[in-house]
Amino acid sequence: MQRSGGDFCCLTTQDEVNEMVTDPDIQREQHAILDENRRLSLSKKQCELKLFQLSSEVRGKRVSQSRYQYICQEQQKTKQSIYEIEEQLAKNKVRLREIARNHDSEKMVFLSSAGPGGVIRPIIEELVAVRDWYQSFAADNTRVSSMRMMAAEFVSKMTPIIDKFGAIDFAIGRRSKGDRHDA
Repeated sequence: MQRSGGDFCCLTTQDEVNEMVTDPDIQREQHAILDENRRLSLSKKQCELKLFQLSSEVRGKRVSQSRYQYICQEQQKTKQSIYEIEEQLAKNKVRLREIARNHDSEKMVFLSSAGPGGVIRPIIEELVAVRDWYQSFAADNTRVSSMRMMAAEFVSKMTPIIDKFGAIDFAIGRRSKGDRHDA
């Protein structure tokens, strides 16, 4: 349900959101979070540019003491802004993961009621658990970046497999229910 995009383990496109859930309220919430993420990312890039410009203004040049203090204060303010933006982006990622996890749980409840197809349910649950573990690993900034990238790629490859199992489980359940009605 969650895909990795430019940013680790974060839904990135409107199509992915539409594919993920059908509940209009949840879709609206996800769209709002994605829009906010785009706005925050743009603000972060602007702050990073400002920080670069401020540091280049001082690098290798002589500036007055008052100008230097002003630049240092602006750098601190800009760094604080970047930190606050990153905090909000992290909160948004967590919220998107919660939404996807809740959707996975709802899907599992639906699939478990599908009848004989419920045999596949434990397999899907294990796959979802493994995917979630790698997803949290990919989001952990204390890990080596190459390992995080590998974990994010693994998550992106696991998601379609989980989706296929879910579709198979659903189809088996429907076919079995149809067989019972015919008999």
